[in-house]
Amino acid sequence: MIDGVLPTISTYAANAGTKTITLTTANSETVTGSPANGDFSVLVGSASNAVTNVAVSGSTITLTVTNTIANDATVTVGYTKSDTSSEQITDAAGNALATLSSAQTVTVTNDGTAPTISSVTSSSSDDTYKIGDTVNVQVVFSEDVAVTTTNGTPTLTLETGTSDRAVSYSSGSGSDTLIFAYTVQSGDTSADLDYKGTTSLALNNGTIKDLAGNTATLTLNDPTDSDTTNSLADNKAIVFDGVLPTISTLAADGGSADIVLTLSETVTGAPETSDFTVLVGGNSKSVSSISDVSSATDTVTLTLASVIPNDSVVTLDYARNDTDAKKLSDGAGNYLASVGEPKTVVVTDDNTAPSVVSIAGTNSTTQLTQLVRQLTW
Repeated sequence: MIDGVLPTISTYAANAGTKTITLTTANSETVTGSPANGDFSVLVGSASNAVTNVAVSGSTITLTVTNTIANDATVTVGYTKSDTSSEQITDAAGNALATLSSAQTVTVTNDGTAPTISSVTSSSSDDTYKIGDTVNVQVVFSEDVAVTTTNGTPTLTLETGTSDRAVSYSSGSGSDTLIFAYTVQSGDTSADLDYKGTTSLALNNGTIKDLAGNTATLTLNDPTDSDTTNSLADNKAIVFDGVLPTISTLAADGGSADIVLTLSETVTGAPETSDFTVLVGGNSKSVSSISDVSSATDTVTLTLASVIPNDSVVTLDYARNDTDAKKLSDGAGNYLASVGEPKTVVVTDDNTAPSVVSIAGTNSTTQLTQLVRQLTW
């Protein structure tokens, strides 16, 4: 049998939101070959969309292009037959697909489904995070989305205690997962981090669309509903501790060498005596020792080299050590800040006069007389 009929392409089709164009031969004729990418030219509007791969299988020729095809795009395909026989597309009889005399229009099927939010999670570990730590919150969509920030950057509002924080989009455009990176600030608190509410994801004059151009639906699952699934708190166990430990009270007894610091929360550390500056009546008094703070405690006792007299005006300053291990820190790792402005120590006077408990010895009467003279001198 003689087959002198050249294979031809009968349909050119693409789905919006993809990078694929499918060419189908007339009468579903089977063809083979290994054409070069450059044998095909694709235009979207008037702009080139280069072919990155060609696959020939059965009656279809599948082109993969560089950029995603949007809804309502005007797409055309051109083909130039190669001079190299192995790169030509041929039927079973060896007839080669001819060069197209003109670019052919591709039928684009629009994608009418808007992307939705599947879940909110985090790539950061379940843990407690202190001031300065960064947590990556991930908003996962039902399909790949593209973010534009020309006129504004989308934000995600987190529930972080007294002041809720709007976190700007960081990365992820072109994938199904957008990253919102947040650095814990002073005052942030959360026992189980979550976003604020169902409308916490805001465009802020930016855009979030799927690759076909459909604007994403930004509604989040209600984080206040106990039955909610796939919220940030449902998927992760992230704690924010953005509260620095502070010195609440400073106390000393007259006649004692100890100053007791009570802190706002338990701390650990190994501060040096030189980290503290104590003035008694305007005169510097050295700290000779500090109580053990290797285990969590909310009190730290400083022992001075000499006792504190009644009615003394005592102040204390603390300068945080440069060495991390010597800093006082809470369970999250927040460091007790330097005092800066010396704090006043409340001194409780010792108003109990000393008295003679007993006198022993062979010359007790003489000793008593001498003691009375000393006490009344």
